[in-house]
Formats: sequence, structure tokens, C-alpha cells
Amino acid sequence: MATEKRLKIAGIELKLVKKRIKNAYIYIKPPEGEVQLSVPLRMSMAEVERFVSSKREWIIKTSEKMRSLPHQDNERAEDGAVIYLWGKPYFIKCEEDAVKGGYEISEIFVKLYFKKSYDPGRAKELLKKMYAALLKERLAERIPFWEERTGLKCSSWSVRYMKSRWGSCNTVSKKINLNTRLAEKDPVFLEYVILHELAHTRVPNHGAKFKEILDTYMKDWRRIRREL
Repeated sequence: MATEKRLKIAGIELKLVKKRIKNAYIYIKPPEGEVQLSVPLRMSMAEVERFVSSKREWIIKTSEKMRSLPHQDNERAEDGAVIYLWGKPYFIKCEEDAVKGGYEISEIFVKLYFKKSYDPGRAKELLKKMYAALLKERLAERIPFWEERTGLKCSSWSVRYMKSRWGSCNTVSKKINLNTRLAEKDPVFLEYVILHELAHTRVPNHGAKFKEILDTYMKDWRRIRREL
């Protein structure tokens, strides 16, 4: 059974979580750079302290970087709000244009065009359409790439907004779904999720054979999964 407590180690305030896992890992939570350390139940406090001390410089650097990034606010789809596309921040600009409508992506802005006055509901709808379109465009290239590289094939793929998972695979029909929110993230996360779901077309669980596929084609998939 997992246990949690807050403490300070090597000058770093963190949340320590002990649970049934094999390895210790650190998660720096956005947007404030909060540090969470998850460790196996058997790990002693002396081992925990040594582990944190060995990662101290990286923890401090990553936390500071996290706090310095513009905060994403998809719930506030209005002028000046920050959203992310493929891991990079963009500022929203809302403009009226009776002809255009839709959206436009420039170097640092995502412009949302409204045929009449600004409508917050319409703004969120435009952002969802944008993420879906961006993801479909990249998937049309990246899924065939991974299918050719691995020999794993899906019967079809689609995109949709999902709250609790990044992707899914029907292991019978071999159809995969990808979360439109992946278009917010660094492309490396999309590569991992594609490989993950394609692996499920052959192996329905997350056992040794599944991990063997991921190890073969993406050596650092565990780190990428933790960061995602």
C-alpha cells in the first residue's frame, strides 16, 4: 500500500511516495516545479537521501526551468493566454474577421479569427480543431514510419480528446486512438505513444514481451513515459 509524506532532503522540499515499484524516480510537476519522489517500499531513508543528493543539481535546475516557463491556460482561451504546440509556448491573439474565421499559427502567436465578436466557447472549439488537425497531419507521416520500422500494423487510427489516457488500442480490431492533447507536447512523447499502441497490436498487456518491443525500438522509453 502506498504511503506519502512531505520532507526536506539535501535542501530540497519534496513529496515522498513509497509504493510497489521496482525503481525510484523523480517527477517535477508543472507549473510550480513541485518535486515528487516515488520509491520502492523496501527503500531505506538512507538510500532515499543518497538518491536525492545524487540528483540534487538536476532537480534544482529542472524546477527552476519549470517555474520560468509561461503557464498554459487552455481554460482561458483569450488574448494573452498561453498554449503549447509541440512543446513550445504560443500566445493567443483574438481578432475579428468577417471573411477568415478559423485559426492561424505564426512564429509566437496562435491567432483565432471570429466572424463576429469574441466568443469563449468558439475559441475553445477552434483550439480543439487546431490540435486535432496538427496531430492528424503528423500521424499521417509517423504511423507509417513506425509500422515500417517495427513490422507492427494497425488496421486504422483516429484522434480524439481523452481525459485519462494518451492513447488506446483495441487489441482485437487493432484500431488505435491518439489523444489530441499530444499536439501540445514535445514530439518525442508522440513517438513513444505511437510505438506503445502499435506494440499492443501484438501484445495485449504490459508484460515482458511488450517491454521487449519497446526496448528494441526506443531504448529510453521508460524515461519518456515518466516525463509524459
